[in-house]
Amino acid sequence: GNQRERARQKNLKKQSDSGKGKRRDDGLSAAARKQ
Repeated sequence: GNQRERARQKNLKKQSDSGKGKRRDDGLSAAARKQ
């Protein structure tokens, strides 16, 4: 159970990190479309 909880927390952190990256990419692509 403890190992599963640790894996879940690591997965959540990974998802939030990738989410930030995607948001940044979306902003860049949106700026590129405007030009």
